Order: sequence, then C-alpha cells, then structure tokens
Amino acid sequence: MRRAAPFRAATAFTALCVVAAPTILAQSCSNYGSLLSNGTCDCPPGTGGNECSSLSCTNPLVEPSLRAVFNATTQSSTGCPGSSQCSSGFGGPTCGVCQSDAACQTVLGTMRVANTSEVQNPTLQSVFPGNTTLTIQKTANTSLSLSAPFGSDGTTQAQLWYADSGSNKTITEQFYCKADTCVQTNSTSTSTVDWSCQNLACTCIPGTMFCGGGGALDLTTTINGLSGTLDITCAQNGSTCAFKQSVLDTLFGANGLSLTGCSSGECVRASTIATLASQLVASDASSSSGLSPGVIAGLAVLGAIVLALLLMIVWGLVAQKEAKRAPAVVLDDKSAAVGLRWKDIGYTLRGSRRFFGLGSSRLENDGKVVLNGISGEVAPGTFLACLGPTGVGKSTLMDILGGKRKSGRISGSVELLSEGKTANKVLIGYVDQTDVLPPTSTVKEALMFAAELKLGESTPKEVKRERVFEVLKQLGLLDVADTFIGDVDRRGISGGERRRLSIGLELIAAPAILILDEPTSGLDSVSAMRVVQVLKTLASSTSGHRTTVIATLHQPNSQIFHSFDSVLVLGIGGRQIYHGPASKVVPSLAERGFKCPEGWNPADYLLELACDPPPHLFASHSADVSSSSSQAQPSEEESSKEVDVRALPAAQHASKGAKHLRQAKPATVMFTQFEVLAGREIRNLKRDWTLVVMHNLVAAIVGLVVGGLFYKVNTTIAGFQNRVGSLFFLGSLLAFSSLSALTNFLAVKSLFLRERAGAYYSPVAWLLSRVAFDIVPLRIIPTLIISCIVYWMVGLSHNAAHFFKFLLILVEFNIGTTLWNLFLAAAIPDPGTAILLSAVINLYTLAYAGFFLHLSDIPPVLRWLQWLAPLKYALEALAVNEVSAGLMIDDTLEGVKVQISAAVIMQTLFGFTPSAYYRDVLVLFAFIAGFAVLVVSTVVWKLREIR
Repeated sequence: MRRAAPFRAATAFTALCVVAAPTILAQSCSNYGSLLSNGTCDCPPGTGGNECSSLSCTNPLVEPSLRAVFNATTQSSTGCPGSSQCSSGFGGPTCGVCQSDAACQTVLGTMRVANTSEVQNPTLQSVFPGNTTLTIQKTANTSLSLSAPFGSDGTTQAQLWYADSGSNKTITEQFYCKADTCVQTNSTSTSTVDWSCQNLACTCIPGTMFCGGGGALDLTTTINGLSGTLDITCAQNGSTCAFKQSVLDTLFGANGLSLTGCSSGECVRASTIATLASQLVASDASSSSGLSPGVIAGLAVLGAIVLALLLMIVWGLVAQKEAKRAPAVVLDDKSAAVGLRWKDIGYTLRGSRRFFGLGSSRLENDGKVVLNGISGEVAPGTFLACLGPTGVGKSTLMDILGGKRKSGRISGSVELLSEGKTANKVLIGYVDQTDVLPPTSTVKEALMFAAELKLGESTPKEVKRERVFEVLKQLGLLDVADTFIGDVDRRGISGGERRRLSIGLELIAAPAILILDEPTSGLDSVSAMRVVQVLKTLASSTSGHRTTVIATLHQPNSQIFHSFDSVLVLGIGGRQIYHGPASKVVPSLAERGFKCPEGWNPADYLLELACDPPPHLFASHSADVSSSSSQAQPSEEESSKEVDVRALPAAQHASKGAKHLRQAKPATVMFTQFEVLAGREIRNLKRDWTLVVMHNLVAAIVGLVVGGLFYKVNTTIAGFQNRVGSLFFLGSLLAFSSLSALTNFLAVKSLFLRERAGAYYSPVAWLLSRVAFDIVPLRIIPTLIISCIVYWMVGLSHNAAHFFKFLLILVEFNIGTTLWNLFLAAAIPDPGTAILLSAVINLYTLAYAGFFLHLSDIPPVLRWLQWLAPLKYALEALAVNEVSAGLMIDDTLEGVKVQISAAVIMQTLFGFTPSAYYRDVLVLFAFIAGFAVLVVSTVVWKLREIR
C-alpha cells in the first residue's frame, strides 16, 4: 500500500463545494446519508453520529460506524487534528487525508479522494471572519477500492466547516453538497487536475452561521439554489484549487471560489497507479485538442464567408471567359445610317412633390400638359436642332426620344428609319444637359473606362485603345488627353472640353443616333461653335460612319443656325410651330405672314415667335409636318436611297417611349464591371488621399486621447465603470465617424445615376466596389489602429483571444453602421435630411446602449427599443468579453475589503448578460446582413434616374 498524490490517481482530486439542488432536510440522515432498515444512518466518510451530523475522527480506513465522533468540548477550530483525535498519519478536519505511506499499511483498503482546503476570498472573509475549511471526498472507481466505498463511481461529497473567530471557536458544519457523473482529466499543458461533475446539489444547515444563525449574511437561498455543473480545478502540486460553478463564477469571478492551503491523499495499491496515470494522460490528450463551441461556430461562419467569396470569384472568372469567346463588337464605318420618326408625342405630368425628401403627395396642377401632339422626323445621317424658349418641353422631348425613364404619362409612337442594314449595337446615345464626370480621372482614362464597359469583353484591348484615340482625335481632345477632368474644387479641363468629353463617352460605342440636350449651354460662342462643328462632322461624315444627331439649343447664333440640316421649333404650351429644313424656315414663315426682319438671326426670330405665338401659327404647322420628310433630305444622293421604316415594338406603350433602342443592359459581365470599377476606385484613393489620411490619422490621434483619458484603469468599482466608459466611447466614435460613408455616397451618387442610365454597369457591381473600397481603407483599418492603441493603453485584458474578440465586435459594429448610413444616403435624396436622420438615430443608440441608463429602468413602453440598437449589443459584447477574462473587482467599501467578480458589477450597473457575447456577435452579424439587404434593394430598385 502506498499513498498516491492527487494528480497521479484517478480517485485523487482537490475541490471546494458550493452547490444547488433541492434540499433534503426532511430526511432523518444528514449529509445525504442513507437511512437503513434498522433506523440507523449509513453516513458518508467523515461524518457520523445518529444522523450523520457530526465529524468522524480516528482512522478513516475503518467502517464509518466504528469511527469515534468528534469531541466538540475541545473547542478546536480545525476539527479532529486540533484535538488530537486523528489516527497517526492522517489529517484534515475529518482525518480523511493520508499523509504518509506508513499510514496506508495499517489497514487494507482504499480511501476515496479526500481533500481539505481553506476558503480564501476577501469579500467572504469580511462577512465571515473566522476559519472556513472545505472537505471533498471523491469516489472515482469502486472496482479499484480495497474496501466498500460510499456511493457509486464518479460521485463527490463535500462539506464546508466554519470556526468563528470569537470566543466559541469550535468547528461546525455549515452546509454539505453532492454531485455525480464526475470525470477527472489531467492536463499537462496547464499543469492542472480537473474534476468535473454534474447534478450538483447543496443543503444549507439551518441555524448555522452561514445559514441564518446570526451571521452578517444569510446564504441559505444561494446555497440551496446551487445546481448544474461543478468544476474543481487544482494545481498538480495540490496546494491551490478553484471551486467553480455558474453562480459562484458570477459572484467571485471566472475561477469561482479560490482555495488555498489544500492537502490531499489516498491509499491505493502500487500496481493501480500506473494504470490510472496512463488513462489520465490519454484523456488529457483528447481534451486538449478540442475547440470550444463558440470558436467552432466562428470558424464555420468565417469558412462559409470565404467559401462564398471564392465561389463568386470562380463564377465571375468563368462568366468572363465565356464572354470573351463571344463575337467581337464590330464598329463598322460603312454601316447604314439610321433616322427617327415620331408621331403625336404627348407628355402629361403626374404631379408630385417630396415631403422632407422622404415621400410624396399630389399637387393641384396634376395633369399639366408639357408636350401636345409633337410629330416629326430626322432623316438618316442628318443634324436636327430643336429650338424654343425655356419651359416649352424641348428636354422632355429629347428624354422621350432617348428612352429616358419619365415620371409622367407619355403618348404617341416612334418609328425607326434605316437606309439599310445597320451594325450598330447601340442605336441611341444620350448626352445630358449637365456634365457629370469623374473628377480625379484624366480625359483618356474616362474614355477608356467607357470603352472597357461598353465594348464588351470580346473586343480586344488594342481595339478599345484605338477607339479611344479615334474619339480623342475626332473631338479635338488629344491635347488634354492626360489632363485631369477636375471639378469645382480641383481645376481641370475647360467647360467646352467637358462638353466634348461627355459627347465622347457616348461616341465610344458608335451609336447610330446621338441625342443631346443643350450641348452648348454655359459655353461661350467660340466653344459652342466647336461643339456644333463636331456634331455636324459626325452627321455629315463622308469617309466613315454617319451618326444622326438630334440636339436642343436655346439660342444659337447665326453661324450655328446655318449648320443645322433641319429644325423643330416648339412654342409655349408644348405645341409645335415649325418642323422642316433649316434653309427653308424663313421662306416658310414668310408665306404664312411672318417675315423675318432683314439682318436678323433666324433663330432669334423663331424664339420671339415661340414666346408669344399667334393662334393661327399652330393651325398651319400640320402642313409643314406632312411635308417635312421630303424636305429634310440633305442631298439628291441620299434621297435616292431606299429608307426602311420600322415601327418600334415598344413605342406604342406610353410608359416606354423609345427606351428599348438604347443599350438596355451592360455589355460586360459583373466580374469585369467590378474589375474596372475597382481600378477607378483605387485611382481615386491614390489621387484624392485626403479621406484615407484623415480617417487613419484621426483614428491614431483620437486613440491616443482616449487612451490617455482612461490610462491603466484600476480594478475598483469606479475603475470598472471607467473601463466600460472607454468601450462606450469607442463605440460612439465609430458610430459618428461612419457618417462620412453617407457623405461619400452622396458625392458619387449623381455619377452613379448617370452611368447606370447609360448602362455602363449593374448597380450591384458598383455597390460591391463602392462598399469594398469604403469599408476596408476607411472603416476597418482606422478601427484596427484606434483599437490597438486604446486596448493596451487602457489596460484591457492581456489575452490574445480576448483582444481578437474585441476587434471582431468593433469591426462588426463599424461595418453595420456604415451600411446603415449607405442605406440612408440611397433612400433619402436630400443630403441634409439624411445626415440629420443619421445623427438622431445615433443619439437613440447611445441612449439605449446601457451606459447612461440602466436598461431595466426604462419604462416598458419604450424598453423594447433596446433590441433595435446595434450599439447596445456591441457595448454588451465588449463588456462581457472583458469580464469573461476573469476580471475581479478589488475595492474597499466603508472600510470593508471587497473582492467580487466584475460580472456582478456589470449586471448591477449596466444590466448586461454575462453569457451574451456570442449571441451579440450573431445579432450584429444579422444587423449587417439586414442592412446589406436594405442597401442592395434600395440601390437596385429605387436609386435610378427618373426625370
């Protein structure tokens, strides 16, 4: 026989007990003893007497009924050893710890694991200042026992003993516990022995110091309520242990009650030790390789995201490869020119106005007529100018012919006129009145961007470059090809060059018909003339493809007017005054009694008539319309050509106009669109580095300020509040800094609307590139910078796992708030309203975060709003992550030293749930997913150009 150390034998382990279960005070046997048929009790080791309520001393290896009961008259504070009532070689309050091999050889038998430990906790010590000792006896394997053990395999019995520091120092039992389904593991990596049990139950003995017998605190309810899992973890040398259970962990920290001065021992056969040791090593190897459920779930989510991204990339590459195999777009210079004929075009307003940029309501002038029965045509390869004063519907007519989305009601029909087979993939190109261009791109880069997206993957790169050079040469932009476009804040190309560049972006795809709305607006006479000359050249080219041009002009000079092949004049009320050859406008009006004064510019005279037209002028315009087809032919050669007239299938539908003639969808696949858009975003970040530098520099500066304010917070109650305050400050900073995502989105929204209307790319591709190059450089990197500074300066948990969990929450929260602001920017047209609403919502999330106001104190009618506040989940997860590292509060309250788990203070001050970390991670992820769906839906379905 020999004595075995607790970490070497399966029955050896050190533990402390405080547990929960239904009390059994109604039984006649205490300490969970068994009532025998003869009316006596079969008592657990270490207890005796008629009801198993007394200490048993002398030799622990004999039957419990043969052991002497502790003589309480000795007033020993340590139990049997203090009164010399233990047999030689045994110690502990119940003589249950074997202290030498010689003691084991006195009687054959095996003692269950017997431990004795002193309970050391400042808070408990301040309430119960006497000597507190815990004894734990374990039955691990009855088959290895040399005597009849008490209980079945894998059971534990424990008693807590207390001796007051006053006059009566006799040790008395305060409560007792039991647990079953116990498993022991021996960890070589952490040098600890762990005894884990289930079904914990404890009973507080009424009338004792701990259980309402005159102590400063009655623990009856707490002790009787202990239940669930019991973990007893000891150092392998057996000197220190931790008694862990969920309630105790909440009260005293992640390690539960700390035990010091522990001793343990048992008697076993020498041959048993090697067998048990090998079993413990095997169990240690299997247990040390496992991952926690939270880590497994996190890795699963991360793996799913990575897999989804890889699948998207593979799908994109496959689709791109297939698109490159398609026939290349042929820009045939010899393809037939195309004209357009329209009949009885009308347009009526539906009438709506926005209410603070959020909704709409009907106007009294609903049904206002903008266009009234406009008919005409433009012959293939000619230049038609639409003239008229402001407000007569010129732009509206161009929108309808160009297939733009309109909010009003459209009527009439449109027909296509072709001289023969046309190879043009894009039939109509549209140049808007205002120039919306990327300011940080050069002229050549902007045209190349259009070529990459409009000519498709099947067109070789070299062909695209040649097309860009051809357009640059055709528009006279070669000298400024490498000049930045610029904007109001950055000087770039001139206004005339911007107009020609806007035209060039449409010419890249070689449209058959080019429609322009006020191409000379805001230009001086020289610049305007250059633009008109370019348009005239496009229409009258003799060496290449002829593009039919339709343009509105407000007040052209005489030289510009004589460049037109035909004109269409609209008057007040959207009615047509004249349509026919420009050269015959003066004679035609003279025949009707409207003679143009000598020396007048015909355009000026037409505008004067259009501003205040006589009624009979409208009555006579139908004759002009009926003969305009023959009159508009530019030459005898062209008049001899057979013109194919085709009614547009969708033209009869009032809501569509000529929409299907324009490029309806992007010419490239989404992966190519993302590549091209990403290239432009990277160029923008390189050239306009203000945002990137400011976000990261401000993050570093604010991080130092916050770190200085909360530098090395202590572990008092006030220090813990400061610790949570630093986390709240970080969350608030990220919430308000994400407002820049809203303003950045608004800055590029007009360019997106214009390019989407031109079918450059799909909205999803644009949104992916926008979000990727906003979130990574402007959200994630600054978050990492400020987190690394604040985390270590404040003195948060010095643990790598907790640091990365901290980063995960902040990154999740920042991405979520960024997506929310993107949604506001997409959904609300007015920037001021969007920013105001975002700021108000941020204030709401601050109020419901749980820092300023305890969540349970909020009136029930408003309390439910906490579940819609992302900052509440972020702050809770950050605080829980901090306390789960075992943070203990060491403070002094009115002279009494208090040591308690920070989880209790967290629940008391803020109402956070200690086990809520992974729930909060999933909720924040759900917010991200929900906001992403809102952003995508809004951009796809709402954020489009409607005139």
